[in-house]
Amino acid sequence: MFVATAQDENEHVYPIAFGYGDSENNLSWEWFLDCLKGALGHINELVFISNRHASIEAEISKVFPYATHTIFCWHFAKNIKKRCHRKDVAAIMDKAARAYAYTPSLNITGIWKS
Repeated sequence: MFVATAQDENEHVYPIAFGYGDSENNLSWEWFLDCLKGALGHINELVFISNRHASIEAEISKVFPYATHTIFCWHFAKNIKKRCHRKDVAAIMDKAARAYAYTPSLNITGIWKS
């Protein structure tokens, strides 16, 4: 199942699209993102936040070449825990991400550039 959500200026999150594919692969993601693009049209300063699945990264850059794609910190922390065998590494990374994310001039919350 593929899901797209949006966040408004009051930080309310709401679903905007759902889709079903045979698996999480390039073809399925391209289909879903093409449908999403058809429904939304062009949006300036569009940002995608996802995990680092290769198909998502490839198809976002193909279908929405003008959009920014970032990684959700929760996924990044899970990857760090898996690769670094210290319990405190993910907590340190989370503090660093939040310190960066809440810099007023950036107006970004909890995301990292991929």
